[in-house]
Amino acid sequence: MRPNKEGKCPTLLSLNVASNKLDDDVGRHIADCLEENYTLIHLDFSFNAFHVHTSNRIKELLRRNVAMHKDDKLREWRERKLMREEDADLHKFYLKDQTDNARGIMEEESFAQKEVELKELYIKKEQEYQLERL
Repeated sequence: MRPNKEGKCPTLLSLNVASNKLDDDVGRHIADCLEENYTLIHLDFSFNAFHVHTSNRIKELLRRNVAMHKDDKLREWRERKLMREEDADLHKFYLKDQTDNARGIMEEESFAQKEVELKELYIKKEQEYQLERL
């Protein structure tokens, strides 16, 4: 993963720095970085020499990030659900519209066919009438 122009990795969700013999200064620096990072939701920093208060601070910041991540995912899920429902409604509308258009075309064709049949019947009856008169 490559950092962006600000040197940050906005898509980094998980990081493992366990068993690296990191001292509390590094732990505090990680916590300071987490103050500005809202995307990291998992950080394994076990088996390092962080003080309890530094570890607790990191955990609280990770909990904040996890809560924000879950809220974002829930919001995205609701948006996708709404979009699916809108798509289904539009599909029903266009399907009904197409059905209505097809029905109208069929009625027009039926009316035109009946006109042709009536015209042919009229011509036939007119011819029969002419023959009877002779």
